[in-house]
Amino acid sequence: MAELSRLYHANGYYREALWCYAGLIDVDPVNPVWWHRAANIHAMFGDNAEAVPNWERGLALDPDYLPARVKLGEVLLKANRQTEAEAGFQAVLARELGEEGRARMLRARQKHHGAYQAVRDPWINELNDDGFDAYQLSLESGAASFRGNDADALRWIERALELDPNNGNLHHQAAKLWEKQRNQVKAKAEYEKTVELDPTIADAWARLITLYKAIWETGTALRAMRTVLEVNPNSGVLLLERGRAYKERGRMQDALADFKRVVEVRHDDETGYVESAQVLFALDRREEGVAMLERSLNAEPENPFSLMMLTFTAITNGDWAAADRWFKRVVAQPRVTPQDRARLAAGYEQVFGEPPSP
Repeated sequence: MAELSRLYHANGYYREALWCYAGLIDVDPVNPVWWHRAANIHAMFGDNAEAVPNWERGLALDPDYLPARVKLGEVLLKANRQTEAEAGFQAVLARELGEEGRARMLRARQKHHGAYQAVRDPWINELNDDGFDAYQLSLESGAASFRGNDADALRWIERALELDPNNGNLHHQAAKLWEKQRNQVKAKAEYEKTVELDPTIADAWARLITLYKAIWETGTALRAMRTVLEVNPNSGVLLLERGRAYKERGRMQDALADFKRVVEVRHDDETGYVESAQVLFALDRREEGVAMLERSLNAEPENPFSLMMLTFTAITNGDWAAADRWFKRVVAQPRVTPQDRARLAAGYEQVFGEPPSP
């Protein structure tokens, strides 16, 4: 019955899974897992009247299983039972205070990403090992990776690929996970399989080309870029990669042509402007480079690289008014490091004989 409950629950047969949990609770009432899994299904369908007592019974059996406490607190909060919810969350904090570094990392990621991810719940997560829905497994793999649990993420995407081996998107997801693990061999193989199955996945081509360059297969990278740009001629990410490859080989005019094309197809992304400006400066076409950097600020008004380059150029040109104007924006940009600000200030003082005004 336990095995059958896992299969039902993992594959979306929730009514049947609840029947199994009811039977398991009858014959094995001291196992908190059955109460917890039943509570999760009830909560999924908004049946808090059943979810709450199931979680309370499970926690009476295992008060240290923190995911149950967190989920019970969330349900109580939604039911406007704030005092009880707060007590539950305080109990979690009283038991688990030790991972401050990871907490800071997750808070930063949450602030940047804006998405909410539920707490890792081993008693529920392990059900994915019995899942037969490749799409659902890919979602669970992505959620696990976001939480930093790459072992589960890899296991579930590999299971999804067993179920749907000709799905290019699944191979792409697996490739990104292997690259995150710094396993270039497996990442490369998965990216190659991705583009074989679906040549229109431009991001997979871009990452594959980056890997080719990382392992000194620059010729292969350029051949791949020529091939894929025939299929995706307006792919900004691929044009960007080819432009960078040309720049590395000293083919500045070819690089500039690709970067300017990136500006055309991705005019709201500062990257094409910045790359074009760098090449223009290398070609000693400084006025055009400055104009391109100024255009980049339309895409990202406070891009730190553009602000620093515009400040530096104004200083070297002896243009006090422009240097002063750009330096003020550099100071107001928190992504400019104190060291970079200090270097610009020193250059300003050397050229103009006084430090920049605050």
